[in-house]
Amino acid sequence: MKLSDKLEKNTYLLTTQAGIVLRADVVKALANAYTMEKNVKAANAFKNIIDNSICAVEQRLAICQDTGMPIVFIEVGKGIKVDGAMVEAVKKGVFAAYRDNFFRPSLVDPLKRRKPSYIGEIPVYVEFTKKSGIKLSVLLKGFGSENKTKLYMLNPTDTVDEIIDVVVDAVREAGPESCPPFFLGIGIGGTSDKCLYLAKKALLAKMGNERHGSLAYDIMKKVNKLAIGPMGMGGDFTCLGVNVKTASTHIAGLPVGVNINCHALRSASLRFDV
Repeated sequence: MKLSDKLEKNTYLLTTQAGIVLRADVVKALANAYTMEKNVKAANAFKNIIDNSICAVEQRLAICQDTGMPIVFIEVGKGIKVDGAMVEAVKKGVFAAYRDNFFRPSLVDPLKRRKPSYIGEIPVYVEFTKKSGIKLSVLLKGFGSENKTKLYMLNPTDTVDEIIDVVVDAVREAGPESCPPFFLGIGIGGTSDKCLYLAKKALLAKMGNERHGSLAYDIMKKVNKLAIGPMGMGGDFTCLGVNVKTASTHIAGLPVGVNINCHALRSASLRFDV
């Protein structure tokens, strides 16, 4: 099978999976919060969220009516030839999965708006790694939470505590409008665009990465003190997971990107040989 055919097929499968089946770590986080939540209204909200995810799997339906903006990440291993056909194959896989699974068409021209479509320009990021094969990841990003993305250009003298404070401010401003409890992707460093890219890519990994685990824990602990809770019902769980990614930055800057995701964190990944 040609590489373009593999990419199209696997993108189709991952897009379908992401739109219908929540990741195992997301399901576990929701179940744990439901078990531990003492606030009755919040616990009921968790039960509804979990029941909805079960219904989506059983009936092969989209988890949410906002089927999101599809974003694709391709990590290309050594010795693999890359060309434009790869990106086009990925787009075909995404569009076909949206069509065949009756995911809501949501792509429009940013100025003309007009009738939404399945087909349009979608973000496809290509990176090169020293590993073998290709890692393909699909993230379906709902815009209730995407609209709450924040970029902070902090002073290079600002402390870790001040980084945590701006993340908490971002979640406080998002409030119940973005379907909490949240999963947070945090990007620190690079340039303004790089840190936002890192924040989004952080959502792909299993929640609670080890490299910046202590910072992620401190962020989640402080965010949960906001007591916004599931769907704004209060309680102990405003945030269920935080991942942090960093990159080198300029001595004169400290960019921080905050990408908020609703409780339906929809992504799927697959590594395959070429």
